[in-house]
Amino acid sequence: MFSGERVERSAKATLLEPTKTKGQLYLTERRLAMVRKEGLIRKKEVAVFDLPLGSVSFARTEGLISKKLIVAASSADGRVLPYKIEVGKTKSWSEAISNLKRGPAAPGAPMPPSSYQQYQPAAPSYQQYQTPAVQPPAGTEATKYCIQCGERIPSRAGFCPRCGQRQ
Repeated sequence: MFSGERVERSAKATLLEPTKTKGQLYLTERRLAMVRKEGLIRKKEVAVFDLPLGSVSFARTEGLISKKLIVAASSADGRVLPYKIEVGKTKSWSEAISNLKRGPAAPGAPMPPSSYQQYQPAAPSYQQYQTPAVQPPAGTEATKYCIQCGERIPSRAGFCPRCGQRQ
């Protein structure tokens, strides 16, 4: 469906207006599209809408608690149609659409990084997680406690000097 186009973002979404339907929302470098699957046995993908980025007037986030992505696009007959979409991270979607509509700042300049790119930290250095072995202070002998009376005794002792219990 998107042959030759790089998909910038993709997520499960629900179209609330003009009609209610669920599907997958895609943002490519050229268009914003929503696709849903139809059929019980032979599933096929059907486009709910396919908007060229040039026809998109604006994209913004609406709502305080339940945020929605509002996209307005002009139709072939010149009318502006609003699309209300429920999708995760609506603000990053509206920013990504705006960034793609703006395009590069100058010919040959790279596009600003989109928020769709995931942060991947450097591989952890296992040396930073290793803790040095704890050594007892110099001049002290390791001790343990008697299993019978609780007296503190040297760790190498076979018997408790207080009660005589074998350790």
